[in-house]
Amino acid sequence: MKRALLAVVVVAALLLPASALARVGTGRAPAGAVANYRAPVAATPLFQLTEKEQLVISLINKQRAKHGLHAVRANLSLVEAARDHSAEMVGKQYFSHESYSGESFWQRLIRYGYKRSGYTSWTVGEDIAWGQGLLGTPQAIVDAWMHSAPHRQVILTPKFRDCGVGVASGSYKSGAFLFTLDMGQRRK
Repeated sequence: MKRALLAVVVVAALLLPASALARVGTGRAPAGAVANYRAPVAATPLFQLTEKEQLVISLINKQRAKHGLHAVRANLSLVEAARDHSAEMVGKQYFSHESYSGESFWQRLIRYGYKRSGYTSWTVGEDIAWGQGLLGTPQAIVDAWMHSAPHRQVILTPKFRDCGVGVASGSYKSGAFLFTLDMGQRRK
């Protein structure tokens, strides 16, 4: 039976304060994908989301609403970072939060413009997944994330306000869909 596989990097276990980042430097973030430093689904007129991307965000917001949390909205920088990461994983035939070059997910988000400079608070998280057939639909992927504690923690982090989703398919695992969900919050 084909399965949807999931991976997470520092989310469930770690929120890094800004002072910790100075000690981490540019090295890799610890496993589980959340880096922390001191509303409705809508694409801005500057970009459009695919049907699958819109559906993932809608499903994420339904889960957040069930838990009394604010909706997240699409952010161009996070969308571009998520799309690129999913496409890179398909193209390079790998599955990881780190980029093929070894760049951490939070470094990728900064490179794509979701910067922390100028903000007093900056927190990001990432979920990734792949699935084939019925296990490769947005509904199946969000359901799998919600049944995994570290992935659910990313989705239900109360402070997150922004998100980006990237979905890619190709020769990876005989046509599986790869999903990247990047979420964040910045406060001045």
